[in-house]
Amino acid sequence: MDFVGRLPPELWSNIFLDCLPFHPSFAALKAPLLLTHVCRHWRDVALSTPTLWSNISLTGGIESITDTTLIRFDMWLERSRSCPLSIDLPTITDYACCIRDADKLDIVCGIILHLAANGHRLKRLLRIGSQYVTNSDTLQLSAMPWLEELHLCDFSVTRSNRSQDFPITRLPENLRTLTLQGMPLHLTTLPSMPRLCHLDLLESDVPEHMSTQKCLSVLAQLPTLETCGLSLFHDQYIPEYTRLHPVVLPRLRCLVLDGFGPKIGPFMDHVRTPMLSSLGINGCFAGCWPYVGRFLIEQREALSTLAFGKVGAINGGLAQALRHCRSSTQIVLCSGHLGSHMMATMIDLRPGERRMMTSRNFEVWAQDLKSIENSTSLASALQHEQVLLRVCKGVSAEHKSSLETRLAAEKSD
Repeated sequence: MDFVGRLPPELWSNIFLDCLPFHPSFAALKAPLLLTHVCRHWRDVALSTPTLWSNISLTGGIESITDTTLIRFDMWLERSRSCPLSIDLPTITDYACCIRDADKLDIVCGIILHLAANGHRLKRLLRIGSQYVTNSDTLQLSAMPWLEELHLCDFSVTRSNRSQDFPITRLPENLRTLTLQGMPLHLTTLPSMPRLCHLDLLESDVPEHMSTQKCLSVLAQLPTLETCGLSLFHDQYIPEYTRLHPVVLPRLRCLVLDGFGPKIGPFMDHVRTPMLSSLGINGCFAGCWPYVGRFLIEQREALSTLAFGKVGAINGGLAQALRHCRSSTQIVLCSGHLGSHMMATMIDLRPGERRMMTSRNFEVWAQDLKSIENSTSLASALQHEQVLLRVCKGVSAEHKSSLETRLAAEKSD
């Protein structure tokens, strides 16, 4: 008998799981659906492996919302049997305000109904529009007892159309990761918070929704946090900040702050993170550097990675702040625009790359020659042992070559 034909079903199932694409797909020419069209044996194995069908992601434009989408959504749910589900709905969320066709609206409603019927199996519910949870009697968080990760979005075109409230009275007790994107922040009204390990409050463009005091009030309820990302936007500094009690986050290892210096600074003065190893700040300006310096003094021993994006001023204040870092701290500076998600990626470097960095590591990311020259002067002033140049596409090849030559000359001196 052929050796392949003698493989046990469990091994076939593991092989099929390794065939799944990185982004789950309903496509007929991709696994898992493709595996059911090869031969009867493969089809039997695929249909008897419910984990093959437990990861669903709806991607693409409005045109991808068809009757076939609903049919296959229901098929995946049925074939996954009792397995925990991971559901990602970016298409429905991103284009919610653009869907006007009655047939497509019916399809979306059908998907939400099928999702609600399987709420007890949900483990991850990602990029779902807040209106489907906060304003719906169908999809209730209280019916998702095993939910571990939740990502709610509100991408309404106008602010007046956005959710004006966050009418959720309780979050699932097993929830460990929560992301609110573009939504009002009313977590302080909840009677209790789950033992969250990861929290992201992102891209709310209404200042009162992300006030420093409100963010600190939320964090004070979450001593179990290990990673946190916050979008903080400009509002007037108020003396009451000086009377706020510091918030201690004893387990926090990674913190990403995105916003403007006038708000980032007071926030940093009121958090204590003794275990923080990675810090990303997007949107620092001249007035923010004293706050950053004080924060870095407290984090000196634990901090291994420090990244700045969208730096508003390259000056002595930044140089003075960075002097508080250890020589082994990896420092990344970008004087061009850098989004919050890119910042999170930058500070989450692969272990192999980090081990390659010896002595002090100062990276420069920039979009024009002037900003590179300013950043290079800063690196030279700090007398770092090693300067790694990272140049964006906007810099011409000769400028890059010229700058590398000058860096080499400065190091030899």
